[in-house]
Amino acid sequence: MTANAHTRILLAKSIFDEGTDLFYNLVTQADFSFGTHAHDFHELFLIVEGSAVHQVNGERHPVRQGMLVLIRPADIHSYEADGNGICRFLNLAFSSSVLEDLTRYLEDPERTACLLGGDMPPSIQLSPLDADALRRKLEGLALMQQTDKRRIRIHFRLLLADVLRLLLENSTQSTTFRLPWLEKLVGTMHEKSHFNEGLPALVRLSGKSQPYLCRVFRAELGKTPSEFVNGIRLNYAANLLAHSDEAVLDISLDAGFGNLSHFHHLFRSVYGQTPGAYRHARRKQLHH
Repeated sequence: MTANAHTRILLAKSIFDEGTDLFYNLVTQADFSFGTHAHDFHELFLIVEGSAVHQVNGERHPVRQGMLVLIRPADIHSYEADGNGICRFLNLAFSSSVLEDLTRYLEDPERTACLLGGDMPPSIQLSPLDADALRRKLEGLALMQQTDKRRIRIHFRLLLADVLRLLLENSTQSTTFRLPWLEKLVGTMHEKSHFNEGLPALVRLSGKSQPYLCRVFRAELGKTPSEFVNGIRLNYAANLLAHSDEAVLDISLDAGFGNLSHFHHLFRSVYGQTPGAYRHARRKQLHH
């Protein structure tokens, strides 16, 4: 999208720290009066609380807690309140050269070019566990000795490599929603209290009947509402199995499964192994 005379252009040389080649605001209250803008650098933001409307390249997209978005220099965007209260996010800006170095390192130029070359900026709705882990890493930048520029650069590049991995892993699974209410519903259901409640939350939050939701989910997502909810729960459980010492029974209950046998059956059908075997395999990978 081409910038016009009313678009504010932000320049890296005006805001970047020369020693780290980046700029970051941590836990920033969204400024809805800032206006439409673009920049000559890349920008990463993670919604950590609340929700808003992200206007980008002529389209309006709802963003909510756990949404990660990578803005490119050609993108023109702004933020708009959605009437649901505050929106807080972590924001980092970095030069294009940093991203170019990392994409060469990842050795996946075709998928990276596809990821960065679309009409809309790449984005992903993270699971609550992944969102919290990324938030802690981003906040870690503020805890570092600010005179230790080299350490900050290393920490940020490792963090950005992990972000690119997340985006690349999900780029082939991204969904373009024709129905704005469905996009909002899908994002909202990734909140723990909602996927824990399950189908009743899905029906309540959508304001639609369950038969109608079944038809829409099959047409738009290729799965039933139950399969959608269980997919979120299983992803949450898999993260806990890999990164915590909680008992399998406790994890199944925490993810919203009231029946341990049912949890084992669903987990094995998706991951090809029992929860215990999955945990053992992941631990083995992490220690090699």
